[in-house]
Amino acid sequence: MKSRNILAVSALALLSTLGAAAHAAGEGDDLSWRALQFQSQRDRADVHAEAVYAAHHHDMEAAGSRVLPPVYSSVSRAEVRQQAIQAVRTGQIAEGENPSL
Repeated sequence: MKSRNILAVSALALLSTLGAAAHAAGEGDDLSWRALQFQSQRDRADVHAEAVYAAHHHDMEAAGSRVLPPVYSSVSRAEVRQQAIQAVRTGQIAEGENPSL
């Protein structure tokens, strides 16, 4: 290795060691104090009661229940193919994989 590379690697190792030492000493970006200051707006019993109610009442809308039904086309596959060929010939749609190039 060249001396310039060795110097760069050793400087990087020194900086990472100093950063780890600063973090261990509490000088790093430690955000755990925010978790200790969190004040909930609801009691644990209220949240538990809501979960029990939701589990026993299935009249609520389930996740994914708003899925639209399949759409069936009145145009055949051959007609769509012919329309696509005609659109490429007339220049209505771009030809190729990446038309922006």
